[in-house]
Amino acid sequence: MRKKRRLAALGALLLMAAGAAFPARAQQAEGLPGLEELPSYQLPEGFVVSWGKEEADPSQRYRLYLPKGEGVSYQYQQERVLEEDEQGVTLEYGYGEQVEISALPLEGSGKPDFFLLEGETCCLMSTSPEGISARMPDEDVRAAAVTASTLKARSFTEVEDAQGDTTIHVTGKEPGNDYVDAYDSAGNKLATMKFWVENLQTGEKMFAFCLEPEDYTPKSGEWYASVKQAENAGLSQETIQQMRKILYYGYGGPGNLFADDAVGLVTTHLALGYVYTGKTKGYRLYEPFLQQLESLEMPYGEASLTQESLTGRLNAEGRLETPVTTLEAFGRNQFYFDLPSQVTIHLTTGQSQTGGRCMVSGGQSFYFTAPAGCQESIQAEGIRGTYQEPELYLVTPRHATRQSLLGVDWQEGSQSISLSVNWENPQGEVQVEKEDTQGNPLAGAEFALTAREDILLPSGEIKTPAGTRLGTLTTDGEGRGTFTGLDPGSYLVTETKPPAGYLSAEAQEVTLAAPDSLKKTLTFVDQENQVKLIKRKKGTDTPLKGAVFQVWNVKEMKKSSYTTDEKGEILLRKLAPGTYQYQEVSAPAGYLADKTVYSFVIGEDGRPTDSSYERGHEIANACTRLELLKVNGSTGRALEGASLRLTDASGKEVARWESKEESQVLEALEPGEYILEELKAPAGYLKAQPVRFSLKAEEGTQRVTMENYPYGSLTVSKTIRASEIIWAHGDPTFFFTVEGKDLNGENHRYHGYVRFTREEIDSCTDSQGMAALSWTFEHLPPGKEYTVTEEPVKDYRFVSVSGSGDVRIEGEKALVDLTKKPTGQQVLFCNEKTRYDGFKHNDLKVNTFTWKEN
Repeated sequence: MRKKRRLAALGALLLMAAGAAFPARAQQAEGLPGLEELPSYQLPEGFVVSWGKEEADPSQRYRLYLPKGEGVSYQYQQERVLEEDEQGVTLEYGYGEQVEISALPLEGSGKPDFFLLEGETCCLMSTSPEGISARMPDEDVRAAAVTASTLKARSFTEVEDAQGDTTIHVTGKEPGNDYVDAYDSAGNKLATMKFWVENLQTGEKMFAFCLEPEDYTPKSGEWYASVKQAENAGLSQETIQQMRKILYYGYGGPGNLFADDAVGLVTTHLALGYVYTGKTKGYRLYEPFLQQLESLEMPYGEASLTQESLTGRLNAEGRLETPVTTLEAFGRNQFYFDLPSQVTIHLTTGQSQTGGRCMVSGGQSFYFTAPAGCQESIQAEGIRGTYQEPELYLVTPRHATRQSLLGVDWQEGSQSISLSVNWENPQGEVQVEKEDTQGNPLAGAEFALTAREDILLPSGEIKTPAGTRLGTLTTDGEGRGTFTGLDPGSYLVTETKPPAGYLSAEAQEVTLAAPDSLKKTLTFVDQENQVKLIKRKKGTDTPLKGAVFQVWNVKEMKKSSYTTDEKGEILLRKLAPGTYQYQEVSAPAGYLADKTVYSFVIGEDGRPTDSSYERGHEIANACTRLELLKVNGSTGRALEGASLRLTDASGKEVARWESKEESQVLEALEPGEYILEELKAPAGYLKAQPVRFSLKAEEGTQRVTMENYPYGSLTVSKTIRASEIIWAHGDPTFFFTVEGKDLNGENHRYHGYVRFTREEIDSCTDSQGMAALSWTFEHLPPGKEYTVTEEPVKDYRFVSVSGSGDVRIEGEKALVDLTKKPTGQQVLFCNEKTRYDGFKHNDLKVNTFTWKEN
């Protein structure tokens, strides 16, 4: 007999609600049964019990009692043993400490049992991840239930038989699928099943809850029952409202508070049974749930907006913004509508979303914003929320001992709202001012305004294409003129005709943006004539500083030198009318000088006849281009991970890098001698020798390749006839030598051997009686020719040598090239036993004569 202890049962499940947790309560009780009368939990093979590590009171202690029995073997931590005798063993742990117990049934035994104790209190295993938990298999659901997805029920239509009842079909599953066992504080067993009720006449189904836990649960099969709406089944309005609230916040309801379906299923069943029968069966299992419901609001379906029509106007940040509106509805009632791609909804609590399908819940206040110029409004009618109303049906089986059931059909709420959002967009203007270098206003200057870029709507559609002329103006006596009614965007203002005696000023760009940049003023000042020469790197927009040009008037032939600045530019000002020529005399370092002689003409109006010289005439220089490749010498593929350095002839470091899959490209290096060095080879490769090369002063890509070869391996095998082995002579042992030079000229020698032993001879002998063993030489530096030889041994003579791969045979040796194929090559030596005229080691001894010739 086991020791008997007085225990108080802990019978409340841990309920997990959305955003809150309700801890289990421990209830002391007198006169409870001993251990042998308490419910036990069967364990499958290799089962491990554990509870999560979390911060807790270190003084709290937990105990596990393992009853010993025939044919049961337990494995547990010996240091946790608190008490042990012939009946069982008690283990003790601190809260949050890991518990590992394996229970293995021996041959011919059943599943072992265990009891979970908390101090002197029996503790029901909880399905909450924060509490003590046991991972039970699907076929044993005494402490956990299989989670099943909730299907939306359809409406239930009554079809009566001759006795006024409806034919129903109860679909339930066997224990182990949707069956849950639990125990109340008095140790009473409570069982709940998850099942559907089907109307056989219509084929429609409803999810159902048990209402009388003390009666039998209807078994799967066909039954006759009375099916009536709750209002017509004699239930009071108070009972119906309580049931509606339990269903709304319980398992499967829109406001489901349970993170764990198994806990929610049990709790919802029992809470409904309590309301229906008034009996407190298993009350402590659902007491926290009912207490929480007291503080929650009963859902309602009414909904409205404080403002249904909103108009967005420009705010301080330059965006269109509407006033705030509030959705007056039940907090869990959610309304969905579509936002245009450029429109953003903002909750006053800080969350926001731009475009797409958005959701607003009852009680939330929100407003909308959009970019200035937005044309996308919101006109939404009949927006429905997610509020659902449970339609309740009381299903009463004709069999008096069967439980009554409560079927539920969730109906969509009928309330809807409408919303309208429109925008008021701002307009901008550009004022033009024309003056001379002294600041005096100039009248009569004509200007044109064009769209510099596409003027876009916030949706991305083009309202005004780039290049569109939007208007012209002529400056008044104060030198001013204004373009008005402009959308936000980028514009170009061009002087199309200057006042008499002046040059046209350069066009100016202007950008209008809300809210602070909708009004701009541009000032145009007459400019001295000029020619701009621009030096760039060929094929790019990169400016080149330091290029030297000579410029001269062909009539005077007086040459002047100019050097390009940081922008790669030379500005030639106040040029008299005539023909000019210029030529590059010195290029920047690493670039090739363009020796072409170019010309331009200044007309009588002071402007270059070729307008490109006014905007900037470009002359491009080519540069040296060096491509450095790092490759695997065996495969020719790019090799990563090598540390490389490039130095010039004087030893000055030019560049340092680590090789990648792409080659290293260096541009604008001065022509001359260079050295490419490998500072560190990639892992598994032999370091390469430096590469010396000359970089020529020419256009195009010059390529330099450095090869690395990987370290290799070589397998040498030995075959002999197993039947020829005489173990009295010892274990046949053979030695091999591999020697040669690597690609860097360094000598290497390696040795290996194989040994045939009595214990292994069978495993290495084939069906032809030939025994074979191999020795693999690893990490061999790459080399063109390694020589593989076999050391002569007593009692065996050489027969043949062969190879596979890049192997060449010369006499009794093999020559191997490890550069092209670094791995997978093999050399095979074959030997046979030396025999002396048929004599064996145990034959009759004969006289041996030794002589020496004079």
